[in-house]
Amino acid sequence: SELHKKHRLPKTAMKHVLAAILLVVLLGPSTGASAHADFNIYETLGVSEPSVLPGNFWYPFKEFGRGLKRIFTSDAVKRAELEIQIADVTLAELAKLSAKEPDSEEAHERALQNYINAHERLASRIEALRGKNKNVDVLLEKIAAKTISHQKIFAALDELPADSRDKSAKAVAGALKAAASL
Repeated sequence: SELHKKHRLPKTAMKHVLAAILLVVLLGPSTGASAHADFNIYETLGVSEPSVLPGNFWYPFKEFGRGLKRIFTSDAVKRAELEIQIADVTLAELAKLSAKEPDSEEAHERALQNYINAHERLASRIEALRGKNKNVDVLLEKIAAKTISHQKIFAALDELPADSRDKSAKAVAGALKAAASL
């Protein structure tokens, strides 16, 4: 459609942006950065500090609420934006859990899996948007910005093992790959 073509970024520009982000995602975890005291994780993500974390008795209810939001969000772009927001919250949960309970491998694994699942759902939401929505370029810009902030936070989380960082990088790369195919 003519309107769709008018609002799309040129393919070469989009490919360059996504390639740069992909490099940050893939190379970021191996930089060996230490914990950064110069930024607030929750401000960077744009979320409040989580009070209910994986492993908490109330956490399944929190997940149930997220599921309800997913069900009742009908617009495709809004669903993708919701998945971005959920990825932010799950990363905040992982960060707080790393600081609060650094020795709890089971809780870390559960929090990391929540983050990975959010990115997998985001990738499927992006795939569903292919060629159907004119607002995709705005969504791609949000994904690009969030990816960079997520990598900054993962670099600051010294408590996470390298394999956990690698898993998260692969999940983010999957979402970026889906975005690149739009």
